[in-house]
Amino acid sequence: MERKQDRGPVAAEDFVPPATRRPQTLDAANDRLLAKLCGPGDFLTASRRASIVRETLACTAACPACLALHAEGRKARPQDVIKSIAGMQHRFSEPSECGGLGIVVHALANQQHVLDAKWHEEAAELVWGVLDEAGEVPRSAKEACSRDDRIARLCEVVDVVAASVGVRAYWRAMGKKGLPATPMPASGDQVRPHFERVIDFCSSGLHVDLAKGWGPRLEDKDLRKEVFARLGIVKPGWMQSLTSPFAPGSKWEPAPSTSFDCCEWLAATYPPTKCFLKLFQKLDGPIITRVDMEAVGSAYTSRMDCHF
Repeated sequence: MERKQDRGPVAAEDFVPPATRRPQTLDAANDRLLAKLCGPGDFLTASRRASIVRETLACTAACPACLALHAEGRKARPQDVIKSIAGMQHRFSEPSECGGLGIVVHALANQQHVLDAKWHEEAAELVWGVLDEAGEVPRSAKEACSRDDRIARLCEVVDVVAASVGVRAYWRAMGKKGLPATPMPASGDQVRPHFERVIDFCSSGLHVDLAKGWGPRLEDKDLRKEVFARLGIVKPGWMQSLTSPFAPGSKWEPAPSTSFDCCEWLAATYPPTKCFLKLFQKLDGPIITRVDMEAVGSAYTSRMDCHF
């Protein structure tokens, strides 16, 4: 085995304090994810995804109509969610109401508390209709007319919106002003989506476990591993468990490359899973009481600035 070359002691001027390294790590992770989100997707074009990213960054916790509806809370859950959200006077930043997907983007970014299975089905049809009218649904998918292919395209929209909200949150948490800059997609063949149909990467299509939720997932044993390898998707152990029906992240999976990019970002921005799981382990030593925990929490939060 080749040994790494000994570089000798680290010079004082080369040392970067942890407090400086952490923001640099977050900046790099955010920039990488934004570039991925504005590039070719699983089913969506690069320009479509970039438009969704920009709309999400602009509307999250900022659209007056969304804020008014959100203020009503869960108790004011409308009978027809998609019609209620569409009936509001939203403030869109992208042309043509984000290319026709504006109300879906605003709903995902700001109205998660009222979204339900009925909304999910209707939003999937809306997304499919918009993409079809724009000529962004390939012939093979239109001829198959599969529900899975409709749902998977909505799943990609969900992934892109959720990832954009996450980038925005970290941007603000680091005390930065304005919004992150989104890279413009290149033109040419490289902006085409990776897939036409769900069966291109999973032979059994989407699975829904109604006892555990109405969101779809992929069956791990039916994934076409060679397709994932071709896209450079090599999942570490913790990421492979996302296809479990009990894992919330399994609902990202119908847009495989997008969910992988999100997970790579999570690996940089969140504590490692093995560290997080230690919170649930019984440790030896003195016991910290509830009073002690509240004292620590109060002392910490009173000395930290929150930029969310």
